[in-house]
Amino acid sequence: MRILICLLCAATSWCAALPDDAAKLVAAFEKKRTEIEAKAAAETAKEQDSLAKSLRKIQERESKAHHSEASITIKNYLDGLGAAPVATAKTNKSFPEFLKDLRVISQVYKSDDIQCGTASISVGVEAVKCDRGLTAAKVIDGKLALMKTCRTRADFDQLVTDLDALPAGAYVIMALQYDTGRDFPDSWIKCLRSLGAKEGLAGHVSYIFIGGKGMRAGEGIEIIGSDIIQYPPVNK
Repeated sequence: MRILICLLCAATSWCAALPDDAAKLVAAFEKKRTEIEAKAAAETAKEQDSLAKSLRKIQERESKAHHSEASITIKNYLDGLGAAPVATAKTNKSFPEFLKDLRVISQVYKSDDIQCGTASISVGVEAVKCDRGLTAAKVIDGKLALMKTCRTRADFDQLVTDLDALPAGAYVIMALQYDTGRDFPDSWIKCLRSLGAKEGLAGHVSYIFIGGKGMRAGEGIEIIGSDIIQYPPVNK
């Protein structure tokens, strides 16, 4: 018996028919890779946040000493650094601190198993209700709030508008439950990348995204899989 499995590779999706044993090996590798990438992204965000704090102190010192060239050079580097932006949302934690309180689960359905598929988003003791489709939540001034659960083109059109209107430093969390319609607006992937996504949701997959307004593409955390996935990844 052969199983059809779909893998995401770079920005495109491809499918290949594989024997059971090969499919299991590939699925295990893909799961492990997403776990490693999620951990690496979290560690990178932590180190980058620490670097940015130190550089801002040095920039302030150089500015007070009227060393304008040094101050401007540091500022330009900080502007290009991009990830884990300083939250203009007043009381948002830094991105690495925010991640410590975050728990996200996503599961897409398998074949015709209508009982399969779950999702959850929680930050500390706060949680939002996830329904069938792609649920998006935001964190502004330290408060978690539901944005929208999307299933139709109209839903995604409105979500893009709402995401574009978020203030700098706002955090965004997304989790897919069961499945969703895939009639995405042309601006969908561009919008996700403006929040730190690299791939974006584009196929029949479990999907988790964690990012922030002002991040560069690829600097958020994105987990894509064919079964149940979660953040933080489970250590085995």
